[in-house]
Amino acid sequence: MNISIIGGTGKLGFGLAKRFASINHSVVIGSRDKEKAVSKATEINEEFNSFHVKGEDISAAAECGDIVFITVPYAAQKDTIEKIKGHVKGKVVVDATVPLQPGNPTNQIDSITSTAEDVLEILGNDVKLVSGFHTISHTVLNNLNSTIESDVLICSDDAEAIEIVSRLIEELGANPVNAGMLKNARVLERLTPMIIGMNKHYKKRHIGIKVTGLEVN
Repeated sequence: MNISIIGGTGKLGFGLAKRFASINHSVVIGSRDKEKAVSKATEINEEFNSFHVKGEDISAAAECGDIVFITVPYAAQKDTIEKIKGHVKGKVVVDATVPLQPGNPTNQIDSITSTAEDVLEILGNDVKLVSGFHTISHTVLNNLNSTIESDVLICSDDAEAIEIVSRLIEELGANPVNAGMLKNARVLERLTPMIIGMNKHYKKRHIGIKVTGLEVN
């Protein structure tokens, strides 16, 4: 399947593109700056001696993808969603956006709901929306010599979308955890500034979350 990553020139998006490309998925990096997207795609292709990563503008990238990841900064989220709205009907859309305060990533913009719920309000029920990847450090994704030790928490109101994204997470060598309904994105999004703060406190760059008690007896 084709995986499109809107915001794939950013740290998290590029890390995901690199990881998916390393297991031979076709990846489309989407950016408002198409030349930058092409440059990042070329960088990955050269690293893996492959041709299955390409760069496009965000609308074309969204059109190409069977699954579309949203990894843009919060300030650009609404405008980005409006631009891809007509290109993602019927598709699985994975939102990894976190409403962090500009200049202070350890604080989050206060909100009653979540950015994922805001996305669904714009896109409507024609998409299968999943919220997740808020607790995975881009440094871990970019280091292909390291395993993803932390769990990947995801939530959605669509059971099929959860299964599809869970399989992709397993292909990355990570453990997916179904965190329930989409409204639980209100919790997941608030984990990111906490983890950033922990990384600063302990002088680390790869702290994540591991859910215990899931092992089969």
